[in-house]
Amino acid sequence: MAFIPDHPDQPPGARNLVRILAERLRAYDAALSTGDDIVVTMTPRHWSGPASDAFTGTALPRIDTERRKIAAINQSVTARVEGYSTFIHNLPELWVIYGNDPAELSRLRLIWEDVSGRLASELMAWAAELDNRGHVDLPDPAVIAVPEVPAKPVSHWARPDPVVPQIEHTAVDPLAPAVRHRDAAAGFTPPFVAVRLRQQMLSGERRDHIPWPG
Repeated sequence: MAFIPDHPDQPPGARNLVRILAERLRAYDAALSTGDDIVVTMTPRHWSGPASDAFTGTALPRIDTERRKIAAINQSVTARVEGYSTFIHNLPELWVIYGNDPAELSRLRLIWEDVSGRLASELMAWAAELDNRGHVDLPDPAVIAVPEVPAKPVSHWARPDPVVPQIEHTAVDPLAPAVRHRDAAAGFTPPFVAVRLRQQMLSGERRDHIPWPG
C-alpha cells in the first residue's frame, strides 16, 4: 500500500480503504469459485464434429486451467490483504496502550511502513502475473486449399456478342408539329380561293347593323 501521511498522534494506515479492498477480493473469490464446474457447463451436448472435438479437447481445458490459476492468485491476494487489514485495525489499540511511550509508537510506525512496503511489492507482482493470464492463444485453424478451376478454353467458332445499336436522342421542339400541320394545310390551299374570298368581301351585300341575340 502507498504511504499515506497521517497525523503524528494517530495510528497510521487507511483502514477503511483496506477493508473495502478486502471485501471486494472476497467477492472475487466467491465468483471465481463458481467456475469449478465450467467444463461440465460449457461442454456442448448438441454439437459434434472436428470443431467440437477441438473445443472440448483443447480450448476448454486451457480456459479452465487459466481460471484456476487466476482463482489461486486472487485467494493469495485476499489472504494477504485480510491479514494486513487485521494488523492496521489493531494499531489504534496499540496506540492507546503505548500513547505515553513515543519510542514505542515510533517503532510501531516503522513496522507499519515495512509491512506496507512489502505488501505493495507483493500486490504489484501479483498484478503483473494476472496481466499475463486470461488470454488463451489457440492454434490457427488448418487452411484447406481450394483447387483452382481451370479456365474454359475459348473456341474460335464461338458466336460473338451481339452488338447493341446505339440510338441517338435529339431534342424535340414542342411547337414543331403545329408548324408542320399549318404548313401542310397552306400547301393544299389554291391561290385563287384566297383571291375569290377577297373579292366577295369587297363587293358583297352590306347590312346596316348586326343583330345581337337577346
